[in-house]
Amino acid sequence: MDRHVDRGAIRLNTLWHVGDHLLACVEALEREDIDAFAPDDLVGFLHAHGCGDLFPRWTDEQIATSVAEGKIPNLDHWREPLASGAIGLDSLMTLAGLHSFVADQRAMDDRVASVLAG
Repeated sequence: MDRHVDRGAIRLNTLWHVGDHLLACVEALEREDIDAFAPDDLVGFLHAHGCGDLFPRWTDEQIATSVAEGKIPNLDHWREPLASGAIGLDSLMTLAGLHSFVADQRAMDDRVASVLAG
């Protein structure tokens, strides 16, 4: 496994740089009746306006990979979707954090249940 990460390929700068395409997307979103949006409407809007990396449509395989990886994503598994802009690095880290929290919470719940059961 190559430990070198090409910062450009994973679009590392998207963590702090707000590009014109995102600003244009937000401006277009301001013209919408977002009170009427369901979650899928927002995701669809972002994808239609070139910002789908904010809320990717995760595949079952991607979710399973994230769950298996735990808190820190293995960037070797995510190079192509990161480089293509299909997913954003922040979104990937959020997915990893969510599944890590779920696993930790499940372990805590199991432990509490075993203590209460005596």
